[in-house]
Amino acid sequence: MAVQKWYILPQSVTVHMGKPDETAENKTVSFPEYMKNTASSEIDPTLPEKTIRRRVSLLLQFALGRIGGRFYRNRGYPFDVTALPQYDRKFSGHGRTYENVNRIVNEILDGITGTPLHGSERMEGEEKAAPVSGQVYPGYPLKAGSSGAAVQAVQLELNRIAENYPSIAPIALPNGVFGTDTEEAVRQFQRISGIVPNGVVGRDTWYKLRHVYEGVRRFSGLLYDGKILQASDHSFTGSLKDGAFGQSVGETQYHINVVSYFYPQVPSVALDEFYGPKTAAAVKAFQKLSYLVEDGIVGQNTWHSMGVSCGNIMGCVNGCFPAGYAENRAAAYPGYVLSKGMENSDVGRLQKYLDGISLYYGTIPQMAQTGVYDEATAAAVAALQQQNGITATGAVDGETWDLIARLYDTR
Repeated sequence: MAVQKWYILPQSVTVHMGKPDETAENKTVSFPEYMKNTASSEIDPTLPEKTIRRRVSLLLQFALGRIGGRFYRNRGYPFDVTALPQYDRKFSGHGRTYENVNRIVNEILDGITGTPLHGSERMEGEEKAAPVSGQVYPGYPLKAGSSGAAVQAVQLELNRIAENYPSIAPIALPNGVFGTDTEEAVRQFQRISGIVPNGVVGRDTWYKLRHVYEGVRRFSGLLYDGKILQASDHSFTGSLKDGAFGQSVGETQYHINVVSYFYPQVPSVALDEFYGPKTAAAVKAFQKLSYLVEDGIVGQNTWHSMGVSCGNIMGCVNGCFPAGYAENRAAAYPGYVLSKGMENSDVGRLQKYLDGISLYYGTIPQMAQTGVYDEATAAAVAALQQQNGITATGAVDGETWDLIARLYDTR
């Protein structure tokens, strides 16, 4: 019997109106209401519709990762997300939303039968089932000979972590049967996590897996040139302003984007190492947030403040990963349009990214990494373009590559 993707949207969301560990109201709203409120709180309604649509899609992916992955509930909290942007996404708590943003949210939600939660699947003809990766600890150890949805959750999480931690051998067939390859992958994960490597997924291993997996999903985009920066990686003197270019500008843009991830009042920018008007505007927003002179120029005080802010955030990030964790990020756009008939390593990378996205993005199938830009690759690209408001050419220009890279990095 054929296996196909199945997508599930939560009916409601419980939002904690304060920090996770502080006493605050827990507000339960419908999922569409949560998405409209969050989108209206974080997105400028005067932006072009195509931009709003993309940002809503990214907010949707984040929300489903948090809720479906039971990020807080797996840690014993009685809520799904917080209302604070430094922890999750901003939720205002009041009913003020924007008509155009609401319409776009409705169109995106209506355009899918649900949203994929970590690649949950079903057999044709079966009833809907809960996504496997969102389950809490089953209450008993998983070991050689175990089977079922909880085992498959472990296998999917290990395979995602193994993409970035090469000492863990991927599980060839994550089918919910705990075989020797699953046991060895568990042992290696336990070794790098400081857990007794017995190959058994008990409570400690289960929650460590959840912790690392959620860390990977959330923070995979916070890199510059393939690495995590703490403060500045090189000394800086002078100042940066409109027209400047080079590594220091690139690091400034990286710092802006890390802060932007948690503070939506600071807009994200392209990592192009060129100090243009958008970078200057983002610097001003950061300066306002940090109570600095809002001149749009990166001098010593702004540079230092950005480094400290970024370092504080990334200090939390690094706590999500085992020692020696090597993150993975999509490569930069190769500089030319990829289209049907081509055959090279850039096409292979594109197919890798599409395959990674396919586990949670319902418009495309899993993708063989052949390096040949065939009909299947073109169809997957066209489907993504159509879903995200880009002309569906089936070819990959800079705009489409950036979309695919962002989806891959934040999966």
